[in-house]
Amino acid sequence: MTVSKTAQELVGKTIKDVFKRAEEVAELHSALSSPRGDYFRLHLLQGLDDNFDKSMMEQGRVDAGVQEYQRHLNKLLRSGLVVEQEVDGQKTYTRSDLGETAVNAMRELQRSIGGEEARAIYAASLGPNSIRFFLRIYGDKHDGTWDHPEVRYTPAEIGRLSLFLPRVIEGVSAIDKLSDAALVVYRDDGYVYIPPVKARGFYRYLRELYEIVLANGKRSRRLQD
Repeated sequence: MTVSKTAQELVGKTIKDVFKRAEEVAELHSALSSPRGDYFRLHLLQGLDDNFDKSMMEQGRVDAGVQEYQRHLNKLLRSGLVVEQEVDGQKTYTRSDLGETAVNAMRELQRSIGGEEARAIYAASLGPNSIRFFLRIYGDKHDGTWDHPEVRYTPAEIGRLSLFLPRVIEGVSAIDKLSDAALVVYRDDGYVYIPPVKARGFYRYLRELYEIVLANGKRSRRLQD
């Protein structure tokens, strides 16, 4: 089963749409959640609620102990999270409406699942395959029971869900990343568990990132016209 075929078979239009744009969603997630410089990029975005000039950026870089800020700023600019403008003949930077949406999405994720759980997701560095695999599990019509507060799979069932990835090693890597993020949990009883509260919170977060990706694409096209 290919990635495109899996996208068609997923239940729910939004899940399908996010699945199809997983590479862009993963890139935006990486731009927001990179832990470098004690989450310098995220702190930079959170601080840009007023016009920052280059001297303020430089001071923030020094305080965070990172080597340079331009690469981090460029990622935020490309994602549409920050806008550049000129004030009194000087370039300044401020958080955009999309940047505000992104900050709120991360705050909501932390509020819904807890700060420590959210940091585990950030630290796992989830790429597009892991995000697609998560959506494949999340959109699966699995027969759960009321005996367990978490959704439970056998390793064979998880393996079946990974078949849309072209190589076995990609499926193993993707599930390992999800395990690092504690979005799937291996237990001594031989089953694989999906914590529902954390899964729902992460899915809502992915939906917000998807909406940002769409809006930034429309903005980019308007600028090119």
